[in-house]
Amino acid sequence: MVAGLDELNARFHTWVEHDYHLRTHSETGMTPLQRWAPGQPRHVSGAELDAAFLWEATRSVHAATATVRFHGNVYEVDAALAGRRVTLTYSPFDLAGAAVPIQVSYRGTGYGTARPHVIKRHAHPKVKTPPRAAQPPAEPTGISYLDLLDAQRTRADGAAYSIRYHDLAGQAGEEGRTS
Repeated sequence: MVAGLDELNARFHTWVEHDYHLRTHSETGMTPLQRWAPGQPRHVSGAELDAAFLWEATRSVHAATATVRFHGNVYEVDAALAGRRVTLTYSPFDLAGAAVPIQVSYRGTGYGTARPHVIKRHAHPKVKTPPRAAQPPAEPTGISYLDLLDAQRTRADGAAYSIRYHDLAGQAGEEGRTS
């Protein structure tokens, strides 16, 4: 049983340092630590990150009304696109386009946003709904995986929880103070 958040954090770091980072991954043939070491993380802006998770769909624009039908909804697009097949870039969680507007493009050229004409459905049909009933918790086995890892760490370096990040943060705050 874990007594509090500090102990949970300490046990998590023990697991990461003494089990997860040292186990060889079946697909890469390397440990996560070996895989991570040579690379530098690439930081992207929030807009780039949002764009990476947008979905795309191709639809035909109605020739007379310059509208597209998309998942039970009708959207108005630029009249110059009437009769053509366009690509819609959208968030499956927001088919109304309230937070993330539905972008319209034709042959790689952007033509602005699709404006909702009549909205019926407000989420993509493939978006999963949360489960209705929760599963009862499993019966305890009496084996504490975290205690086994803690004992392994104690044998390896002689001190359980040798790095306490919250203590480091406290020390940094004390060094900055003057009396």
